[in-house]
Amino acid sequence: MDPYQRSIYSSSRRRRKTAGRRRLVFGAAALAVVALIVVAVVLLYGGNGKSATTTSGKTTTSAGSTRTTGGSNNGTGSTGSTGGSTSSTGSSASTIKMTVAAVDGTRPTDFSLTTHIYNGNTRITSYNRTDPISFGPGKTYTALDGIIAFRGNNYRSGASYGTADIKTAKLQIIWHDTSGAIAKGSGTGSWTGSGWTGQPLIIKWPDDLKQIMNISAAEKAKEGLTEVIYPCLDGKIYFLDLATGAYTREPIVSGGGPFKGTGSIYPTGIPMLFVGHGDGSPGKQSARFRLYSLIDEKQLYMQGSKPEIASYRSWYAYDSSALFDAQADTLIEPGENGVLYTVKLNTKFDKTAGTLSINPDAPIKVNYSAPAYKDTGTAVTTPLWGMEDSACAWKNYLYVTDNGGKLFCWDLNTMKLVWVQNVLDDTNDSPVFSEENGHGYIYISTSLHETAKTTAAGRTGGIPIWKIDAATGAIVWKTDPYQCYTVLDVSGGVQDTPVLGQNDISNLVVYAIARTPSAGSGIIVALDKNTGKEVWRRPTNHYMWSSPVAVYTPSGKSYIVACDTVGNMFLLDGKTGTIVDTLNLGANIEASPAVFDDTIVIGTRGQKIYGININ
Repeated sequence: MDPYQRSIYSSSRRRRKTAGRRRLVFGAAALAVVALIVVAVVLLYGGNGKSATTTSGKTTTSAGSTRTTGGSNNGTGSTGSTGGSTSSTGSSASTIKMTVAAVDGTRPTDFSLTTHIYNGNTRITSYNRTDPISFGPGKTYTALDGIIAFRGNNYRSGASYGTADIKTAKLQIIWHDTSGAIAKGSGTGSWTGSGWTGQPLIIKWPDDLKQIMNISAAEKAKEGLTEVIYPCLDGKIYFLDLATGAYTREPIVSGGGPFKGTGSIYPTGIPMLFVGHGDGSPGKQSARFRLYSLIDEKQLYMQGSKPEIASYRSWYAYDSSALFDAQADTLIEPGENGVLYTVKLNTKFDKTAGTLSINPDAPIKVNYSAPAYKDTGTAVTTPLWGMEDSACAWKNYLYVTDNGGKLFCWDLNTMKLVWVQNVLDDTNDSPVFSEENGHGYIYISTSLHETAKTTAAGRTGGIPIWKIDAATGAIVWKTDPYQCYTVLDVSGGVQDTPVLGQNDISNLVVYAIARTPSAGSGIIVALDKNTGKEVWRRPTNHYMWSSPVAVYTPSGKSYIVACDTVGNMFLLDGKTGTIVDTLNLGANIEASPAVFDDTIVIGTRGQKIYGININ
């Protein structure tokens, strides 16, 4: 592993390292005391010292294992990070104790599913990862200040950073910038502005990293510069000052088609950016995913272009926001071609010299299939291969849904499919992992395509929301179906990823449901995490694909930011669903906002990017 991965840019991490050293000192002192006792016992009682020595040895081994496991799990590359936390509990270690295994009804064979593993282009019969992957709690995914992936971390638990000192609860535009358009890969029309999921990344770079990047001199001189990184549908990646909207550096022109999904930044602060294309475009490179250096904006890597030997499907797209396991230095990216990619990067970063390189191993990848799956292009009338959502992860387990209506749990260290749950339809909602009472759960819903029935009122069907046991895939609860519509393959149901409530809404999970109860309208619902019962419901005149975001005041008061298809941004009271303010941005908002303290960033299909203050 690159030595720099152990360099963490946060005072909280420094405090944790100090605490770790103190624990070592105390541990050494304790062992010395134990040794003296053992000697005394041996002298006094002869052979009785053997048992005491064995007990002491076990304690030492256990403590060493805990530190090592914590360093591996937290994904930051720091083995001393388990002693501190940004949470109110004072512990960053996961409280979950569960064994992940299928039960009756969730075994892959129950769905006639088969898988094949590939090392590069060579099919192999089995696999065991040399550098094991192990993710920790979402709150330990990164020590960087900001939002560095879709919904922030490996649990996909939220897209806001910090708190907002909200006084008047009013939304106000403080700046706007312009994005562009690109021709669609087939048919007529263009991809414009920012689309689904289209969440910006926001990061306050440490000063030493900022100095080696190609940020403009004027922006680099600003104390506390916070940068917005926004891949957009025009195939460009924009870099903006969060405070002013000014360019911090020139956009990256990728040479490919649109970026529909959300990027990801390496979680230890190594200046590396992942992006994935959601379609092709005439005269452009075919869809694939890429890695860029944020030192000089040069491309480091690309993967996933046609032809892909492991793919059953002819459609290729990469809307999923990749995860990085920094301890294993491995990229994880599910593809809409039905292939799950993992790439050991072998990263080399020299901060002093300002250089970054990777020497990737051949990707380890896996596909899946069942008799019902068909390759019908982009028309979703039968189950299709392909993973379009952003996966969540706990330890070595990856949870991801597919276009064929299945929720998968993969073991990333063996690339085996552990369990499967039927979620009925083409699923674009990203699963969210939640720690509750020492156990892990998944919240998930689906869009409406395959199961829609043609009626006099249009194509319609029922879409439920599920809580799933992350250990077994068993259903904990399932709501009554919400009757939704799909119009010309523009889907109803759930396209967004929910708010996993904290603070004063820690008992709630909040979803936007599209095209219900009519084809043009929608609702926002807050469900009780324990029962699935509605706590509040907010009807909206226009439906939403954009993912709602929770914003909290320093005292823990919650507000929800939600956006609809005619450009309305709503600010709602998190506990009641009452709309406290509305701002119209003039065009469809299907992208998802990100929030840094009291500033919201969002792009529209109208080729505008906005910075909005919550006061």
